[in-house]
Amino acid sequence: MLEKIELLTVASFARLHIDDKEVDGYIKDLNKILSQANILQELSTTDVVPTTHIVTKTANAWRSDISKPCSYDVIELILNNAPAKKERFYKIKKVLK
Repeated sequence: MLEKIELLTVASFARLHIDDKEVDGYIKDLNKILSQANILQELSTTDVVPTTHIVTKTANAWRSDISKPCSYDVIELILNNAPAKKERFYKIKKVLK
């Protein structure tokens, strides 16, 4: 059972402010969560193989980065959203000096 001092200590570590009115509600909710976790502790996992991911048989999902031509109309639509442009490029402030 979680007690008030433990709740306030954890809240202090997490830099959370909990009002005195909220303490009883937090203790009640956290004790429910902890009781559910205790039920899981009773299960035997001796024959269960550890898994690192839910999907076990996956291949590399990367695809090739292929450049494709784009029509000038689409380029103009995209560049019209830029705050500044020069020819067919976005114009930005100098990043490196």
